This record gives sequence, structure tokens and C-alpha cells, in this order.
Amino acid sequence: EEQVYYRTLTAEGEWAMAAAVALDDGQTTDSYAAVAGPDGDVFVWLGGSRREPGVRWLTIGETENVPLIDDEGEQPAVYVDTAGALHAAWLVRSNEPMGLSTIQYAFYADGQDVNAAQTVSVAELDLRSDSGFYGPWLAQEEDEIYVFWSESVVSGRGSGVIKTEFVMVPLDGVLEMPVKQTVDFINPRTTELPYEPFAAAYFPTTERVLWDEPPYPGSRLIDINVAAEAGEEIALAFRVPLQKERRETSQVAVLYMADGQPTSYQLLNDTFYNSLDPQITADGDGQLWLNWIERLDSDRFAVYVTTTHPAGREALNEVTADDVQRMSLDMLSGMLFNAVLTPFVFLIWMIVPVVLLLLTMFLWRNQDETINGRGQIALGLALLAYWVIKLFSLRAAVGYVPFSQWIPIIPMWLGVILQIVVPLVITYAAVRIAWQMSKRSDFQRVPSFMVVYALLDTLGTMIIYGEILYNAF
Repeated sequence: EEQVYYRTLTAEGEWAMAAAVALDDGQTTDSYAAVAGPDGDVFVWLGGSRREPGVRWLTIGETENVPLIDDEGEQPAVYVDTAGALHAAWLVRSNEPMGLSTIQYAFYADGQDVNAAQTVSVAELDLRSDSGFYGPWLAQEEDEIYVFWSESVVSGRGSGVIKTEFVMVPLDGVLEMPVKQTVDFINPRTTELPYEPFAAAYFPTTERVLWDEPPYPGSRLIDINVAAEAGEEIALAFRVPLQKERRETSQVAVLYMADGQPTSYQLLNDTFYNSLDPQITADGDGQLWLNWIERLDSDRFAVYVTTTHPAGREALNEVTADDVQRMSLDMLSGMLFNAVLTPFVFLIWMIVPVVLLLLTMFLWRNQDETINGRGQIALGLALLAYWVIKLFSLRAAVGYVPFSQWIPIIPMWLGVILQIVVPLVITYAAVRIAWQMSKRSDFQRVPSFMVVYALLDTLGTMIIYGEILYNAF
């Protein structure tokens, strides 16, 4: 037996009440959507499962009257516009082998009278039994309502592709089936994108990547979520598959649309880990709020929140003692974990330099106290081979900011400094220590310097950049 619970928060983010049972009728609830009405009532639309479908309308506090809207529906979405009208959409799957599933759309002019609805089918879908359907989502742009959904294709040439589509209906309802449109998005190949001012922005995110019409269809918006705001544009959050340091990851992006067309987008994060389940909303002031989950190592998760709201940004930008402790522990454990590979990487990077030292032994033999010109030639060849192999192994580190995998709040100016200073510090420390130790060594100066330098340089490099090598395998 399933139950539906609800709980309310104060404006300060405190719980105003304990969790309470909103509905306990024994019926299956696989999905739900909640919205606040103009009079403060909270409406929850409940969706059944494939085996036990049914869309019901629950008003919190009125458990005795839960109207059944559609006995074949599932996965409802609901939205109340600025005039107080309620808009809803849900999926009705076809039980026929070759039948078409439909997306139903309902318009309630006064927002509360369940019997005063205009209901119409706004889209027909060829969903197979194993097809994935995500959504629908509702959003308002001035006098138009958008109905978005995503469908995973399981057969034909497009097998495996997630297709995102939408229809637009007038704000006062619809009497005929609108035309389906597809949102195509070509995934960027890099996180270094050409941001520039976007003068037509409604949301206060004026630095964006301008939209170019994709040269071919077939892109995908994964895990989309839509900000339902009655403004001059629509904001969709979704996951973007990217290859970072030769590792497949997903980052979070926001796509902006106006008049039924994409206009611009932003890539919001740039990390080593997979960002999942983005959720976006807009408040009454037209400010965007967005959060997502990032899956870390060892089945740990981090929740990120960002906003365009000035007060919210100020609050979120504060670094607390807990933040410092968490990032410090993450950095310490990450460095120790990266250092584990040092012996193996050292052996791989030193194969060619050792061979060169053996071949040039006649140049550096018997140089116990000083390294003369011939010894410098032999040492230079070994160092050159070492650095060529090292740079080839770490070619994916171009553009990587040291420590950014543990500290995601490094300012851009500091990141540029770290990219230059950290490799120089590692090299200088390795050279200085290796030189002093080789002077005190009873062994030949050239090979002793080379071995100590390479070992220290490999250790420092792995501590900072080891994650990149891990991602290569």
C-alpha cells in the first residue's frame, strides 16, 4: 500500500510542520506534480503506473474528494499561470500493438473547477513497450504554453538516441492538435566556449553562447527540466555528454528559447565527475535557481546549487568552515589516492631515459664529483626523453587547473596562475633536491641525479595530475 506525504517550509527554509499523509487510498502512485494555486491551495496531480494507470487531482487537505481526471493517464505535469488558470499535461499509452500513444493537455480557466476543463490530445507518439518517455514539462512564454517531452528511440536508425520535442498552445487553451517541433542540440566538444553578450535576454544571464542551427539532426537533451516562468523566454536545464581528459562525463547546461526557437545556451560546470538530475525553476522576479547532483568517487554525492538572484548568490558564495573542512579532506584523500600510481608511472616514464643512459655511459662514466660537458649531453638526452614521454602521457592536462577537481570555486585569475606556477614549483623542487642528493651520493652523478629527479618529479606530478592519468585508462 502506497501513501503520499507532504511537508511545508517557511520562507527562511525551516520546516513548518512534520511530514503528514496527504493521501492514503491504496492506489498506485508512480509520479506526481505539485503547484500552488492563486488562493494558496496546493494541488498535487498523481500519476499511476503502466499496469495501473490513472491521473488524479488531489488538493492538500481535501482527501475525501480526489477526482479521477483520466483513468488511462500517467506522468502528469501541472502549472498555474499568472491569471490563475491551471494547465496540465499527461501521457496516455496505447495498449494496441501498432497504436499511437498521446499526450493529453487540459486547461482549467479558473484553476479549481475540475469539471470546467478543455481537454485535447496535443501530440501522438509511436511508443513501443520498451520505449522510454520522460516528462511532460510545462512552461509559459508570454501568451504561449510549451509542452515538452523526451522519448528514447529503441529501434531503427535512431536507436539509442533521446529525442526532445515540444508543442506550443495558446494561453487560453487549444482546440486543435498543434505541430510538433524538435529541439536539436549539437554537443560542444570543449568547455572553452565563445561566450558573448546577449542583449535580448529576459533572464539575467547575459553572457551566453549564441545559438547556431545544427548542421544535422540527432542531438539529445538528457534529463531535461524546464523553468515554468511567464516571461519572454524559456529556460531548459539538461545534461551534456562531454569528453574531459579522455573520460566520458556529463555536465549541466541551460538552453534558452524564445518564440519556439533556441536562442542561446550556457555550460554551467566543468568537472571530472558526472553531473546528474538538473532541476531548474524561476521565481516571481524572473531569477533562475538551479541545482544538480554530482557523483563523486566511492559512491559519494555532492549537491550543487546556483542562482542568478543577487541575494542568493551572496549567500551561496560564502565559504563556511564545513566547506573548508570538506574540500581539505577531499584534496588530502585525492592526493594520497593519486600518489599510489607513482611507482608504476615512474617505471614507465624511465624506460627510455635508462636505455639512453646506458648507451651514453662512455660520456658520463667516472664523473663522480662534477658533471662536465660530455656528462651534460648524456643527462640532457635522458631528461629530454623523460619530458617527451611525460608530456605525451599528460597531453589531456592542457587547460586543467591544478586542485580544481577538489576545489570547484577557484577564481579564473587564480586558475591561470596555478597553471603556470604549479608545474614550475614541482620541477624546481625536484631539480634542487636531486642536485643536492647527487652531490652527496657515492654513485655516479649523472644517473643518480636522473633517478632522484625523475622519482620526485613523478611523485609531484602524480599528486596533482594523477586523476588525468586515471581517466586515460
